[in-house]
Amino acid sequence: MQILGMLDGLLAKLSTWILRDMCSFIIQSKTPNEVFSLGECVGAVVGKREYRIRTDLSIGEGVRKPDLDGIFQTLKRFFGYLEQDLGGVIVSDKNDMRLAQMIGKKTGDQLVDMIVKECLTPAVPYSAEEKPYFEELLTTADNFHEYLTVGCWCYNFLYL
Repeated sequence: MQILGMLDGLLAKLSTWILRDMCSFIIQSKTPNEVFSLGECVGAVVGKREYRIRTDLSIGEGVRKPDLDGIFQTLKRFFGYLEQDLGGVIVSDKNDMRLAQMIGKKTGDQLVDMIVKECLTPAVPYSAEEKPYFEELLTTADNFHEYLTVGCWCYNFLYL
């Protein structure tokens, strides 16, 4: 029991690190496509690859229209690589629970909260002219949601 508690604590730290030090920089960046890279010489090593988040790029200030396409594409790449690298790590034989799914379970709600707060809320239209742009953003968000709940088994148990 003590080992399970320790493992849960370490998983919580890893999940916090993924959200705070990876996802938040992707979501808040003015140039989300440039934030994440794979295979660089500096970064946190997962499996045989290195994941790198550039923290030297500027982040959006105040109310702005986020680059949701860039944000969601970068998050998809990040989670896709994480899924590939952790896909073979099975934590429980009983229900075939994978480490990536446990990370998804720990981070899912907070990730959704970050996306709503940092991406969707600032994009709410103030005029009728902005409404079509916002509807495009909602479609993009729905596509990302579908990816997380269907296409990416890290999060496929979530019903956001």
